[in-house]
Amino acid sequence: MTKWLAGIGLGGLGLLLGVSAVYWAASQGNEFSTRWFLIPFFLPLLGFVLGFIHVDNFWPIKRITTRLLFCAVPAFLCALAMCLSNLMVSFTWNRGFLPPEKASLAYLVFHPDEVPPLKIRETQPFAFSSFVKESSPWYQQFLAVFLVAGIFAFVLTCRKKSSKAS
Repeated sequence: MTKWLAGIGLGGLGLLLGVSAVYWAASQGNEFSTRWFLIPFFLPLLGFVLGFIHVDNFWPIKRITTRLLFCAVPAFLCALAMCLSNLMVSFTWNRGFLPPEKASLAYLVFHPDEVPPLKIRETQPFAFSSFVKESSPWYQQFLAVFLVAGIFAFVLTCRKKSSKAS
């Protein structure tokens, strides 16, 4: 039980650090690289894995139910961190455009459909033009990050087969 609590605690710390890093980057100006969103993806996953392993060196995970739970917890933390990061960036950049009754972070957390979408400017290599598109809705981002982080965590728990020479 302590390994789960340590993993969730360090994963939550990674979530807070990742969201804070993206908030800091967003507050520096009205543009930044989308690579900043990798920080809140990896920090909760890394924190959970390190907390889980550090307690009693419980690795590799042999039972499939424990492995699936191990995958679901950091996947949820990563997806939540990405949604909160998107919310923080959108709130920081669009605070002046929101009506007064909707211009609070607490309101936007509980009404995610009201969060203004981010504009993503993409440039093609060796091209002089760029195009702007809106980010996908929050539930698509949540599901995509949940699946990717879950698969990544599942791959982490795979045991290496020992090749014995006969």
